[in-house]
Amino acid sequence: MKLSPRKPVLLLSALVLASSAAQAQSLEILGTGRAMDITTDGTKVLGGLVDGGSANDVWIWSDTGGAGTYNYIGGADPRAMSFDGSTVLGGGDATGNYEAMLWSAGSGWTPMGGAGPDCQGVISRPQDLTWSGFEAVGTANNGCLSGFGFKWTLGSGMAQLSTLLGSAQPLVISGVGNAIGGYDASGFNIKKASLWYPDGTQKLILAGVAPNNGGQGEVRGLSSDGIYAVGGAEWVSGLGAFRWDAVNGPEYLGELPGFVGAMGEAVSEDGKVIVGNSGAYGAPEKGWIWTEQDGMRSVEDVAASLGLAFPAGAVVSYVGDVSIDGRKVVGAFHTGFGTAETGFILNLPPASAPCGFTEYGAGAAPANVLALTGSGSTDVGTTPMIETTGASSLNVILALSVAQGSLALADGMLLLDASQIVATLKVPVVAGTAVLPLPLPNDPNLGGASLFLQALSFDPTQAGWLAFSNGLELTICP
Repeated sequence: MKLSPRKPVLLLSALVLASSAAQAQSLEILGTGRAMDITTDGTKVLGGLVDGGSANDVWIWSDTGGAGTYNYIGGADPRAMSFDGSTVLGGGDATGNYEAMLWSAGSGWTPMGGAGPDCQGVISRPQDLTWSGFEAVGTANNGCLSGFGFKWTLGSGMAQLSTLLGSAQPLVISGVGNAIGGYDASGFNIKKASLWYPDGTQKLILAGVAPNNGGQGEVRGLSSDGIYAVGGAEWVSGLGAFRWDAVNGPEYLGELPGFVGAMGEAVSEDGKVIVGNSGAYGAPEKGWIWTEQDGMRSVEDVAASLGLAFPAGAVVSYVGDVSIDGRKVVGAFHTGFGTAETGFILNLPPASAPCGFTEYGAGAAPANVLALTGSGSTDVGTTPMIETTGASSLNVILALSVAQGSLALADGMLLLDASQIVATLKVPVVAGTAVLPLPLPNDPNLGGASLFLQALSFDPTQAGWLAFSNGLELTICP
């Protein structure tokens, strides 16, 4: 729908009501096996038995209301899926040896091959997949004496990653494909956390920074735009999990009290929510959630603080992923040693964001070339200004949603939850700039509510004739 900019007060009231309805916390119990991955909009979860399940143990759960619905897709080793769940990366035994495979509804499971002969029945191992489903990473064997870390691209197949130390091991690729994380290792198998970039460069991100000057560790998770990397510092006592970005370098998050080691597995888009697992080196496993506000806590403790409880005797033994907005955590629990794991989704309330504006997703795709900024107070009763620069058209369309998201569209990335876009506003462009005053209702009850905005404009210089901005979160102050 389109609304005149003269009606923002009514618009804001509707947005806050919609946002409030979506904030309930809950715990949902899923099927047998580990919940491994969640789509960008949080409506589908990939799960199943990992490393040795039977031939029909991989499932995609869809949030259709109630208990949801399951699509069992065969395969035996789920790893990751595309933004909408239409493509799945996993492993299987289609040719008599285990190898990386891709699934789609039209083609089923398709082997991805390897670098040569198998090693002890393994041709290649899958690790992660981009949002588009067009790029994947893993490792490929060429017998038992050689092999390499690979990046697979649709239409081109596997390409060998560079290595500074001798053995590149990619474990994760960002949603938009602009960074690969993992580790590089020497002949002594000393792992050093590493990032690889599309231009062929490689960076040992922990090396040379005290107290882990040797750079030991591995990257297990990346934010969708590749800005944040998370993982763990191996064999360095007490450091545990880490969060890294290019500006601040590594920040060590420590270990979960009472458990050995900590490995970050996934991170939200803004880097403020990290999930992972403790229990390295054969110790008991335990899933945890880290936030800037509360530090590292076990999943059970987080659930209990929200008035939620896992089944009696349950131990959360694995956490696999967190949604880009940090609101949904997926993983698995068991109810006793030797019992099968069961997947879960923990829906968290929104974090108490600081008042003001937060930009996110700049440069997420080639057509995301516009700049969207906010200025002025975001207190209730004030009128902040929303400004879009870089547009070549007569107008920009400013879309407003109650949730962050990501959707590949016309060579760009829509950074709003498309299912929760409640309005679009047409704003005129003057000298390349579109400015919208946005009056906020004078209601203290709106304090803490967030809106998500993105601008789009017609642009014939872009491959899809559309230009996109970064995303902008506006958090109202009481």
